[in-house]
Amino acid sequence: MNAKRTLLSDNIRVVNTRPQHAEQVCKLLLRTYGFPEGTPYFSNFLRPEDVKNQIKRFPEGQFVALHGRKVVGMACTMLTDHSPYDEPLSWYEAIGDRGIRAHKPEGT
Repeated sequence: MNAKRTLLSDNIRVVNTRPQHAEQVCKLLLRTYGFPEGTPYFSNFLRPEDVKNQIKRFPEGQFVALHGRKVVGMACTMLTDHSPYDEPLSWYEAIGDRGIRAHKPEGT
């Protein structure tokens, strides 16, 4: 998958996540999970450097929804070689870390 994708709908654009979106992605997630505006990042929550690592590992699998320049949605994906027939992994084991260290470019 080499082509970057863009979806236009009303005033929302879906584009591949870029490093400059990292801060807004993390603030969006804090709001999504009910933390008040201005809550500092904490060790077990997604931080901007984690988003940047996701982009480095699998740039074509990371997306943001933009309203103008504001991030209003996001999606993080990765490929794996873990078979659905194998014993299930915990979420953190499956992704490797918040930067999706377990991403396998040759996976499905």
